[in-house]
Amino acid sequence: MSSAVVSAVNRQAIVIGNGADADFVALRESALRGETAESNRLANRLGSYPIQSYIEYYKLYPRLPSAPEGEIRQFLERYDGTAIADRLRNDWLLLLGRAHDWRVFDDQYPRFVLNDDTQVKCYALQSRMSKGENITKAARDLLQQPKYYGDACVELIGKLAQEKKFNESDVWRQVRLAVESGVSGTARRIANYTDVNDKQLAQAIDKPFALLERGAVGGRATRELFLIALGRAGRDKLDKAVHHLEKAQSKLNAEENA
Repeated sequence: MSSAVVSAVNRQAIVIGNGADADFVALRESALRGETAESNRLANRLGSYPIQSYIEYYKLYPRLPSAPEGEIRQFLERYDGTAIADRLRNDWLLLLGRAHDWRVFDDQYPRFVLNDDTQVKCYALQSRMSKGENITKAARDLLQQPKYYGDACVELIGKLAQEKKFNESDVWRQVRLAVESGVSGTARRIANYTDVNDKQLAQAIDKPFALLERGAVGGRATRELFLIALGRAGRDKLDKAVHHLEKAQSKLNAEENA
């Protein structure tokens, strides 16, 4: 299960009493670890628990990837309008998006009340894109916080780049944004849609001063790596970073100097 799903589940607050609280906590942790048998065992022990919707949720959660669609829909209908139903819909939308099951995704997405999951929003844009809609501006507006991208948004960036809806500047902006946000793994995945290799980007991130010494001489990729290295170097030694920027200014265009 993705970190977004776990985060969504953890946002649900429950006030539990002294009786079965230990079993409930154990059920929740077991479910989040994907332990189907143990979750079933613990759920069965909590048959008289006052908030059965949560017991059923955690019992279903580890089976969600393989659960019949009818069973999922029954849960959503039974607890329609509740926070826990919305959380299950969030979980299901992530799975539907990953499978590119746009028919069911499009049916469920308008019913996702909280709509607070960036990955789900990226899948929604992928769905619209699959139908021929121009979602470029919507994607630019959405893609601002790389720490929430997960698989869905990286995949969206890749599709936009491959279909020439995102230009070089768009993709490099996303790489820089990810590096600046401290999610270098995401930056490296997005960089797969540029003409630099992982080793080159890793050096800009991990050994910025070595790259800065070589200057910003070369094509677009070289200058972009220089700018990434500049940002990384500035965190530790701002004066040296400024020195390298001043030396390179004549080789950078107006956008890169901004």
